Amino acid sequence: MNLIFLRVGIFSHVNQNLYAALRRFHHVVANVDTAKIIKRKSLRLSSWYNLLYTWIKSGRYWRQTHSKNCFAFTSMSKYCNQVLRERSDYDIIFQTQCKFSITENPYSRPYFIYTDLTQKLCDRLWHGWALLGSSSEVRQWYQLETAAYHRANLIFTFNEPLKQSFIEDYHIHPDKVIVVGTGINFDVGDEIAFDDKLNQRFTMVFLSSEFERQGGPLILSAYEIVKRQLPEVELMIVGRHPRRMPSEVIVHNYLSLAALYQVLRRAHLFLMPGKLGGLQSVLQAMHQKCVCIVSHSNILLWQLIVDNETGIVLKTDTSAELAQRIIELYHHPSLLHSIADRAYQIVQENFTWDKVVARMSQHFCI
Repeated sequence: MNLIFLRVGIFSHVNQNLYAALRRFHHVVANVDTAKIIKRKSLRLSSWYNLLYTWIKSGRYWRQTHSKNCFAFTSMSKYCNQVLRERSDYDIIFQTQCKFSITENPYSRPYFIYTDLTQKLCDRLWHGWALLGSSSEVRQWYQLETAAYHRANLIFTFNEPLKQSFIEDYHIHPDKVIVVGTGINFDVGDEIAFDDKLNQRFTMVFLSSEFERQGGPLILSAYEIVKRQLPEVELMIVGRHPRRMPSEVIVHNYLSLAALYQVLRRAHLFLMPGKLGGLQSVLQAMHQKCVCIVSHSNILLWQLIVDNETGIVLKTDTSAELAQRIIELYHHPSLLHSIADRAYQIVQENFTWDKVVARMSQHFCI
């Protein structure tokens, strides 16, 4: 199958891994980054106009809406149309995310979209990812996004809750939305022996790209409680964090993938109690046999993390509950062991990009 691959930037490193998997199954004739025409550091007129547009429409939130505004959407769509007109060596059109859409299909080729979130879900679940701008700007964006979903032959998405958003928020027919899961973006290496972790100091890891969204304040509050009962427990934070941190917390502003891999190999718990996101980090931790503690409100992790089976799910999202679950796991290494092993198997068997592409490929010949 000859496939043209359309994307915006790296998409949390999904694009490069999905692209590699697609190439193992199909002939990808082009890997088109539509973001090049709005890239801030480029000298393109469209890039400068996009900056001006976001400043006018979104003010101080311009960074958040730089690639998520109506001008960017239509500009990237026009660029895709141009690419499709200039070549005919493809059988299907495959797009990730929905920050643009083809509006011309000169050879009437099947058109597919893969995305793990919708904008209306973002608006409801996390203010930092909400669509910002004037009322007319927001209304027009929704029109563009909705039209794109209706234009696609099929939409591939991550899980059932996300499928419901397409059905309820965008009025897409259920048969048009296919749940295919996601893959792990990590060079995972060999399986580790959990018993090796038990010989290490009990360590919890928090990987932070947005401290508040991912539950950083809750973790620090819970750690204060845990330390009063278990002073030997260690907390390590990797990534963005407030300037002032408790002295006993180990902080790394940045770790290479190889260094992070080593940290996860010896850690017992991976904390991600935020309201949205963290999917890739959790998959990485599960594959390294870290028991993940997550929030019940994070719909990206529903069905992946099942309480006391593939991880721990907080029901109240309070520091007291988080601290209690940490202490319980510390005192029950056999439970920790069984959850870690089950989580590893789930990722190994279901969450690889080759598995995702195989599921999608069944629907390519429509």
